[in-house]
Amino acid sequence: NIRNKDNIINQRIFIKQDNIDLKVLTASSTSISSFIIENGFYKVVANVTNETYIDWEPLEFDRIGNFFSIDTNNYYRNIEYRILFKLIVRGQTFIIDNKENTFIIN
Repeated sequence: NIRNKDNIINQRIFIKQDNIDLKVLTASSTSISSFIIENGFYKVVANVTNETYIDWEPLEFDRIGNFFSIDTNNYYRNIEYRILFKLIVRGQTFIIDNKENTFIIN
């Protein structure tokens, strides 16, 4: 689960490339070597209803890896949200919908 502080979620993600499979890891680590995606997006949906709250915003990136920030001020409280990723690598599009990439606004 992803935690938010002061209604802002700042999340760095690490993308691991296993042959042709891509995995998105949201855990904090300094020992992970990340595959940097220059053409990637994230989407936020309500976990139960799949209603879209953010529709495919670009992922940011720097020399370390990819990251994003979400302002949750207008989100409903006590509802679980899920983050999906769309990564475009060498002309192929990968949609990553990991059921563990969730957060709740308290």
